[in-house]
Amino acid sequence: MTEEVLRKGVEALQELNLDKILSIYSEDAVFEDIPANLLIDNKAELSLYFERLFTSPGAAFSDFRILESDEFAVIEWVWTAQQVGLDQQNKVRGVSVIELKEGKISRERIYYNLP
Repeated sequence: MTEEVLRKGVEALQELNLDKILSIYSEDAVFEDIPANLLIDNKAELSLYFERLFTSPGAAFSDFRILESDEFAVIEWVWTAQQVGLDQQNKVRGVSVIELKEGKISRERIYYNLP
């Protein structure tokens, strides 16, 4: 089950598919963007968060590396997007620490360094 959820999540990120990414989170999931000091505890806000990421000019996710167990996973990733107002791509390396419950993501914390 863990592998299936994580595979679907990676596909959703690669496709920038909002509905697919939201489908892998539980209704009461907690999402924390640690560097931004942001805590999201409802799907409406989570949807807005991913919508902003997915609609950034030149947005793309790549270079996934997954380490998993039955209830936890760590995913390394790279997010790339055009810097607004500049003709420059930003590349952000990060990691997601994920807790799974009943086949869905129940908690995710992301860590990254901005360029």
